Amino acid sequence: MNSIWQSIGAAVLNKQKSLNFTEFRRYYKLCPSLVSVLYNKLRKSFDFSANHLMWTLHYLKSANPDDAQIATLLGTNKNTLRKNVKKILSMILCCLPKFNFFDRFKNWRYIQPSCLVDSTFVMIQKPYLSPWEYYSKEKKCHGLFYQVTCSLGKPFRFLSFDGPFKGAAADVSIARSTIIPLLKEKEKVMCDKGYWQDNKCWCPPLGDIDKMATEDKIKRRKVTRIRHLNERLIGRLVSWGCFKKKWRYSWSLHEMCAHAAARLTQLQVYAFPLT
Repeated sequence: MNSIWQSIGAAVLNKQKSLNFTEFRRYYKLCPSLVSVLYNKLRKSFDFSANHLMWTLHYLKSANPDDAQIATLLGTNKNTLRKNVKKILSMILCCLPKFNFFDRFKNWRYIQPSCLVDSTFVMIQKPYLSPWEYYSKEKKCHGLFYQVTCSLGKPFRFLSFDGPFKGAAADVSIARSTIIPLLKEKEKVMCDKGYWQDNKCWCPPLGDIDKMATEDKIKRRKVTRIRHLNERLIGRLVSWGCFKKKWRYSWSLHEMCAHAAARLTQLQVYAFPLT
Protein backbone atom coordinates (compact mmCIF):
# COMPACT_ATOMS: atom_id res chain seq x y z
CA MET A 1 0.00 0.00 0.00
CA ASN A 2 2.85 2.40 0.82
CA SER A 3 4.37 1.91 -2.63
CA ILE A 4 1.04 2.79 -4.27
CA TRP A 5 0.89 6.14 -2.46
CA GLN A 6 4.55 6.80 -3.16
CA SER A 7 3.81 6.30 -6.87
CA ILE A 8 0.73 8.55 -6.71
CA GLY A 9 2.81 11.19 -4.93
CA ALA A 10 5.44 11.05 -7.66
CA ALA A 11 2.82 11.31 -10.41
CA VAL A 12 1.23 14.38 -8.78
CA LEU A 13 4.64 16.08 -8.83
CA ASN A 14 5.24 14.93 -12.43
CA LYS A 15 8.24 12.84 -11.42
CA GLN A 16 9.20 9.74 -13.39
CA LYS A 17 10.43 7.62 -10.48
CA SER A 18 8.40 6.63 -7.43
CA LEU A 19 9.24 8.67 -4.33
CA ASN A 20 11.11 6.96 -1.53
CA PHE A 21 9.88 7.27 2.06
CA THR A 22 12.03 10.31 2.90
CA GLU A 23 11.06 12.17 -0.28
CA PHE A 24 7.39 11.46 0.34
CA ARG A 25 7.61 12.92 3.85
CA ARG A 26 9.45 15.96 2.51
CA TYR A 27 6.75 16.77 -0.04
CA TYR A 28 3.62 15.67 1.85
CA LYS A 29 4.67 15.65 5.54
CA LEU A 30 2.61 12.56 6.43
CA CYS A 31 4.07 9.12 5.82
CA PRO A 32 2.34 6.96 3.15
CA SER A 33 0.61 4.73 5.71
CA LEU A 34 -1.03 7.76 7.39
CA VAL A 35 -2.12 9.11 4.00
CA SER A 36 -3.77 5.74 3.37
CA VAL A 37 -5.56 5.94 6.75
CA LEU A 38 -6.70 9.49 5.99
CA TYR A 39 -7.89 8.58 2.49
CA ASN A 40 -9.93 5.61 3.74
CA LYS A 41 -11.50 7.69 6.50
CA LEU A 42 -12.53 10.47 4.12
CA ARG A 43 -13.80 8.00 1.50
CA LYS A 44 -16.39 6.69 3.96
CA SER A 45 -18.24 10.00 3.66
CA PHE A 46 -17.07 11.68 0.47
CA ASP A 47 -16.20 10.95 -3.15
CA PHE A 48 -12.99 12.64 -4.29
CA SER A 49 -9.77 12.09 -6.20
CA ALA A 50 -6.63 10.74 -4.52
CA ASN A 51 -4.70 13.31 -6.56
CA HIS A 52 -6.66 16.14 -4.96
CA LEU A 53 -5.83 14.81 -1.51
CA MET A 54 -2.14 14.88 -2.46
CA TRP A 55 -2.56 18.42 -3.83
CA THR A 56 -3.96 19.50 -0.46
CA LEU A 57 -1.23 17.84 1.60
CA HIS A 58 1.43 19.42 -0.61
CA TYR A 59 -0.31 22.80 -0.36
CA LEU A 60 -0.30 22.59 3.45
CA LYS A 61 3.31 21.41 3.53
CA SER A 62 4.76 23.84 0.98
CA ALA A 63 6.42 26.99 2.36
CA ASN A 64 6.22 28.63 -1.09
CA PRO A 65 4.18 31.86 -0.61
CA ASP A 66 3.03 31.93 -4.25
CA ASP A 67 -0.04 29.77 -4.98
CA ALA A 68 0.50 30.09 -8.73
CA GLN A 69 3.94 28.46 -8.45
CA ILE A 70 2.52 25.62 -6.34
CA ALA A 71 -0.23 25.10 -8.94
CA THR A 72 2.32 25.00 -11.78
CA LEU A 73 4.36 22.37 -9.94
CA LEU A 74 1.22 20.25 -9.53
CA GLY A 75 0.25 20.64 -13.20
CA THR A 76 -2.86 22.77 -12.69
CA ASN A 77 -3.86 26.43 -12.35
CA LYS A 78 -4.31 28.52 -9.20
CA ASN A 79 -8.12 28.64 -9.27
CA THR A 80 -8.52 24.88 -9.76
CA LEU A 81 -5.97 24.20 -7.04
CA ARG A 82 -7.65 26.55 -4.58
CA LYS A 83 -11.10 25.10 -5.30
CA ASN A 84 -10.02 21.50 -4.69
CA VAL A 85 -7.84 22.35 -1.68
CA LYS A 86 -10.81 24.03 0.02
CA LYS A 87 -12.94 20.99 -0.76
CA ILE A 88 -10.46 18.55 0.81
CA LEU A 89 -9.83 20.84 3.80
CA SER A 90 -13.57 20.88 4.50
CA MET A 91 -13.60 17.07 4.38
CA ILE A 92 -10.67 16.82 6.80
CA LEU A 93 -12.34 19.20 9.26
CA CYS A 94 -15.57 17.25 8.95
CA CYS A 95 -14.17 13.74 9.32
CA LEU A 96 -11.18 13.94 11.67
CA PRO A 97 -12.10 14.11 15.38
CA LYS A 98 -12.44 17.51 17.02
CA PHE A 99 -10.25 18.34 19.99
CA ASN A 100 -11.80 17.93 23.42
CA PHE A 101 -10.58 20.29 26.14
CA PHE A 102 -12.73 18.46 28.69
CA ASP A 103 -10.58 15.40 28.06
CA ARG A 104 -7.65 17.01 29.93
CA PHE A 105 -8.04 14.79 33.01
CA LYS A 106 -7.80 11.57 31.03
CA ASN A 107 -4.78 9.76 32.56
CA TRP A 108 -4.07 12.92 34.56
CA ARG A 109 -5.62 13.65 37.98
CA TYR A 110 -3.97 16.94 38.96
CA ILE A 111 -5.61 20.35 38.65
CA GLN A 112 -2.46 22.41 39.30
CA PRO A 113 -1.43 22.28 36.51
CA SER A 114 -4.04 20.44 34.45
CA CYS A 115 -2.60 21.12 30.96
CA LEU A 116 -0.15 23.25 28.97
CA VAL A 117 -1.02 26.29 26.88
CA ASP A 118 1.00 28.43 24.47
CA SER A 119 0.55 30.27 21.18
CA THR A 120 2.16 30.28 17.77
CA PHE A 121 2.45 33.22 15.36
CA VAL A 122 1.94 33.40 11.60
CA MET A 123 3.21 36.40 9.62
CA ILE A 124 0.75 38.07 7.25
CA GLN A 125 0.96 40.84 4.68
CA LYS A 126 0.22 44.23 6.22
CA PRO A 127 -3.58 44.70 6.20
CA TYR A 128 -5.15 47.75 4.58
CA LEU A 129 -7.70 48.20 7.38
CA SER A 130 -6.65 48.69 11.02
CA PRO A 131 -3.11 47.37 10.53
CA TRP A 132 -2.18 48.23 14.16
CA GLU A 133 -4.57 45.54 15.37
CA TYR A 134 -2.43 42.90 13.66
CA TYR A 135 1.00 44.28 14.56
CA SER A 136 2.91 42.32 17.20
CA LYS A 137 5.49 44.41 19.05
CA GLU A 138 7.23 41.25 20.20
CA LYS A 139 7.50 39.76 16.67
CA LYS A 140 7.93 43.20 15.04
CA CYS A 141 5.61 42.34 12.16
CA HIS A 142 1.94 41.86 11.31
CA GLY A 143 0.38 38.48 11.90
CA LEU A 144 -2.12 36.12 13.46
CA PHE A 145 -1.93 34.07 16.63
CA TYR A 146 -3.18 30.52 17.17
CA GLN A 147 -3.44 29.09 20.68
CA VAL A 148 -2.38 25.49 21.34
CA THR A 149 -3.38 23.56 24.47
CA CYS A 150 -1.59 20.27 25.17
CA SER A 151 -2.38 17.45 27.61
CA LEU A 152 -0.15 16.43 30.49
CA GLY A 153 -1.62 12.93 30.55
CA LYS A 154 -0.36 10.38 28.06
CA PRO A 155 -0.73 10.13 25.15
CA PHE A 156 0.46 13.74 24.88
CA ARG A 157 -1.95 15.39 22.44
CA PHE A 158 -3.88 18.51 21.49
CA LEU A 159 -6.73 19.43 23.84
CA SER A 160 -7.72 22.54 21.91
CA PHE A 161 -6.59 24.64 18.98
CA ASP A 162 -8.07 28.15 18.80
CA GLY A 163 -7.72 31.05 16.43
CA PRO A 164 -6.82 33.00 14.50
CA PHE A 165 -6.51 36.02 16.78
CA LYS A 166 -5.18 39.46 15.84
CA GLY A 167 -1.42 39.85 16.18
CA ALA A 168 -1.65 42.69 18.72
CA ALA A 169 -3.56 40.47 21.18
CA ALA A 170 -1.73 39.45 24.34
CA ASP A 171 -1.36 35.73 25.05
CA VAL A 172 -3.20 36.05 28.36
CA SER A 173 -6.11 37.89 26.67
CA ILE A 174 -6.48 35.05 24.20
CA ALA A 175 -6.49 32.50 27.02
CA ARG A 176 -9.11 34.51 28.92
CA SER A 177 -11.40 34.41 25.90
CA THR A 178 -10.97 30.66 25.29
CA ILE A 179 -9.96 28.14 27.95
CA ILE A 180 -9.76 30.07 31.25
CA PRO A 181 -13.58 30.39 31.60
CA LEU A 182 -13.76 26.58 31.27
CA LEU A 183 -11.40 25.85 34.18
CA LYS A 184 -12.57 24.35 37.46
CA GLU A 185 -12.21 26.09 40.81
CA LYS A 186 -8.54 26.15 41.91
CA GLU A 187 -7.48 24.71 38.55
CA LYS A 188 -4.43 26.20 36.81
CA VAL A 189 -2.84 25.78 33.40
CA MET A 190 0.93 25.83 32.88
CA CYS A 191 2.17 28.68 30.67
CA ASP A 192 5.20 30.81 29.93
CA LYS A 193 5.87 34.22 31.47
CA GLY A 194 3.54 35.95 29.00
CA TYR A 195 0.54 34.77 31.04
CA TRP A 196 1.67 36.00 34.50
CA GLN A 197 -1.21 38.51 34.82
CA ASP A 198 -3.84 35.79 35.44
CA ASN A 199 -3.92 33.76 38.65
CA LYS A 200 -5.32 30.78 36.74
CA CYS A 201 -2.00 30.50 34.95
CA TRP A 202 0.95 28.64 36.48
CA CYS A 203 3.99 30.55 35.21
CA PRO A 204 7.72 30.30 35.92
CA PRO A 205 9.12 32.91 38.36
CA LEU A 206 10.02 36.13 36.57
CA GLY A 207 13.36 37.89 36.58
CA ASP A 208 17.04 37.13 36.16
CA ILE A 209 17.62 33.48 37.10
CA ASP A 210 21.07 34.31 38.54
CA LYS A 211 19.44 36.60 41.12
CA MET A 212 16.64 34.21 42.12
CA ALA A 213 16.33 32.28 45.34
CA THR A 214 17.18 28.58 45.07
CA GLU A 215 13.52 27.58 45.41
CA ASP A 216 12.50 29.85 42.51
CA LYS A 217 15.33 28.53 40.36
CA ILE A 218 14.14 24.96 40.92
CA LYS A 219 10.53 25.89 40.10
CA ARG A 220 11.56 27.74 36.94
CA ARG A 221 13.61 24.79 35.69
CA LYS A 222 10.74 22.37 36.41
CA VAL A 223 8.25 24.54 34.51
CA THR A 224 10.65 24.88 31.57
CA ARG A 225 11.30 21.14 31.45
CA ILE A 226 7.58 20.28 31.48
CA ARG A 227 6.70 22.99 28.94
CA HIS A 228 9.01 21.32 26.43
CA LEU A 229 6.08 18.98 25.71
CA ASN A 230 4.02 21.84 24.33
CA GLU A 231 7.01 23.24 22.45
CA ARG A 232 7.56 19.88 20.77
CA LEU A 233 3.89 19.55 19.86
CA ILE A 234 3.91 23.07 18.42
CA GLY A 235 7.13 22.14 16.62
CA ARG A 236 5.31 19.34 14.81
CA LEU A 237 2.45 21.68 13.99
CA VAL A 238 4.52 24.53 12.57
CA SER A 239 6.53 22.18 10.37
CA TRP A 240 3.52 22.50 8.02
CA GLY A 241 4.39 25.16 5.47
CA CYS A 242 1.19 27.14 6.06
CA PHE A 243 2.67 28.25 9.41
CA LYS A 244 6.09 29.11 7.96
CA LYS A 245 5.35 31.37 5.03
CA LYS A 246 4.18 34.97 5.12
CA TRP A 247 0.47 34.65 4.33
CA ARG A 248 -0.99 37.07 1.81
CA TYR A 249 -4.27 35.41 0.85
CA SER A 250 -7.68 35.08 2.52
CA TRP A 251 -7.47 34.71 6.30
CA SER A 252 -10.47 32.39 6.23
CA LEU A 253 -8.42 30.09 3.96
CA HIS A 254 -5.52 30.20 6.40
CA GLU A 255 -7.90 29.35 9.24
CA MET A 256 -9.00 26.25 7.32
CA CYS A 257 -5.38 25.33 6.56
CA ALA A 258 -4.26 25.83 10.17
CA HIS A 259 -7.09 23.84 11.73
CA ALA A 260 -6.73 21.05 9.18
CA ALA A 261 -2.97 20.93 9.85
CA ALA A 262 -3.69 20.68 13.58
CA ARG A 263 -6.06 17.72 13.02
CA LEU A 264 -3.47 16.03 10.80
CA THR A 265 -0.76 16.65 13.39
CA GLN A 266 -2.98 14.97 16.00
CA LEU A 267 -3.24 11.98 13.66
CA GLN A 268 0.54 11.98 13.36
CA VAL A 269 0.97 12.24 17.15
CA TYR A 270 -1.17 9.18 17.74
CA ALA A 271 0.86 7.24 15.16
CA PHE A 272 4.24 8.55 16.39
CA PRO A 273 3.74 9.63 20.03
CA LEU A 274 5.76 12.22 21.88
CA THR A 275 7.91 10.65 24.61
